[in-house]
Amino acid sequence: MSNYNRPYEFKCVNEKICSTDPVYRYFMKSLLPSQKQPNGRYFDICMIRVNSLDNSHIDLCYNALPTQVIALYYTPTDSQLQKLTPPHKDYCGYYFFPYDIVEQQQSYFGGFNCIYYDIDWDDSSYLKNMVDGFDYQYVNKSTGTQNFDEVHFVASAPFINQRY
Repeated sequence: MSNYNRPYEFKCVNEKICSTDPVYRYFMKSLLPSQKQPNGRYFDICMIRVNSLDNSHIDLCYNALPTQVIALYYTPTDSQLQKLTPPHKDYCGYYFFPYDIVEQQQSYFGGFNCIYYDIDWDDSSYLKNMVDGFDYQYVNKSTGTQNFDEVHFVASAPFINQRY
């Protein structure tokens, strides 16, 4: 989900829209919000199609597409998909970022990135310091264990120093 770990090379999956011939490589040039209403649901996308035999290239641009439709045209190459799979489940998770906000960010910007929140929680916010009169059932259900000894972030976001 990180902005630093987006695929950069794609393959065509719809012969009616682009060529599925493996001689062609596709790279995303731009993904911008469209002027079509409702805002945040449509995107103008431009891909660069490169002929690997002679390195010639052309731009292929599509206007006012929902992100779901873009996925029906292109998908990351197999090698890109392998690099997008986290090595450990503890790399994944939204933690404090609410799911509805994540979905809005993804639909508008194509992803999201959150580095740091400066929040001071009251001691009674934690299960180990439960106070009578408060209902901790939701906190208890949503609390898990993260194995920091197995997760090695090399920067503030996973994979930032492992860009291709």
